[in-house]
Amino acid sequence: MLFDARCTRCRRAAAWLASREGDGSLTLRPMQDASVLRRHGIDAHEAEAAVHVVVEDAVGRRVASGGSALLLVAGRFAGLRWTRRVADVRAIGALADAVYWLLTRRRGVVGCC
Repeated sequence: MLFDARCTRCRRAAAWLASREGDGSLTLRPMQDASVLRRHGIDAHEAEAAVHVVVEDAVGRRVASGGSALLLVAGRFAGLRWTRRVADVRAIGALADAVYWLLTRRRGVVGCC
């Protein structure tokens, strides 16, 4: 998962996730790491616009962003595993993206550097 290391809220969220992630398969990297962006084909401007998650599983490798990315991450935790299954449903992804936009529209103003 890529997060904004300059953002206080993003750093806190990443620390919270890291403290609760038990199996070691969730890797958190700052989006400011250009080598990570290049490796996964993510443009720096896209990384600035939304959180990104790179998922590697039996299906292959895919990149999700915004609300859909958060659904995939939430799906790693007990009680929220269902979110992983619905993250690829277009209507659910659009709703998650809308909620993500509402939560982050003041990014850079409140709680972020």
